[in-house]
Amino acid sequence: MGEITKPKRRPAIRPLCPIHLEEMTGPILGKIEHYSCTRRACELHWSPESDYFRFFQDAPFRTFPQLQEEVLCSKSLHGHKFIAKTKWGRAVWECSVEGCPETEQRPLPPASVWELPKEKSRGAGR
Repeated sequence: MGEITKPKRRPAIRPLCPIHLEEMTGPILGKIEHYSCTRRACELHWSPESDYFRFFQDAPFRTFPQLQEEVLCSKSLHGHKFIAKTKWGRAVWECSVEGCPETEQRPLPPASVWELPKEKSRGAGR
């Protein structure tokens, strides 16, 4: 059987935080490679495999509204797109795979999409 290889990511990916519309830092290597918002207490991350997410119990966590807002590249194994810039108040989503020209514009999701439910917040259950 042939081994499935992951597509090569573009160099210098700079996803924007969908809340602050500022560049995220990364890639940050760990259990999953991801990018992170630089704003204190934001704790929002992005990865091609997990889309925008927050960590909950050391694993990527996405809310139901986030799942409804996810933006995937239509090409097999390319993963989630990221917000590369804004244009006329809309988010411009791009694929992170090198050479993939796929982009699309969508309205910016409301900040409430990215909020963790109270039972999943940092202080809950501790």
